[in-house]
Amino acid sequence: MPRAADSVPVESVEKEEAEPVRAKRRLGLGIYLLGPDVLYGGWLNYYILPNLSIEVGGAHYSIPSLSGTIWHAGSRWYFWGRELGKNWSPYFGIFHYRLTDSNQYRIDEAGFYAPFGVEFLGEGGGTFAVETALKLGTGGGFPLWLGLKLGWHF
Repeated sequence: MPRAADSVPVESVEKEEAEPVRAKRRLGLGIYLLGPDVLYGGWLNYYILPNLSIEVGGAHYSIPSLSGTIWHAGSRWYFWGRELGKNWSPYFGIFHYRLTDSNQYRIDEAGFYAPFGVEFLGEGGGTFAVETALKLGTGGGFPLWLGLKLGWHF
């Protein structure tokens, strides 16, 4: 007599496993520590392809040394994004960022942020990434930067 487990079609099991995690969980959101948003910020990204994502994010600061709004937008390329069973993937990206003084409504700094890092995207959706980046902007400053991303993909 056939068991219930024997009646599951093999094709449906193979089809479910045949998709990379970045194709199954395309929309993500989370927080950035350091990164293009200076101290901290939020981000929203979407995988157009399993190895290509677009992202927007930003933060508003009201502290004595920094009062204003910063935002970033750009894209990342994931080297192992299309690979089955690869939750970790190195990546590189390019972003434009802009900091506007909230009191004067003027641009204090604008530039480019080019990260190189590694991201973990779990089967359940949890996301963790660490990166180092080249940050070049009108405000000058130290061009090497770090970033840490935590979030969730749906």
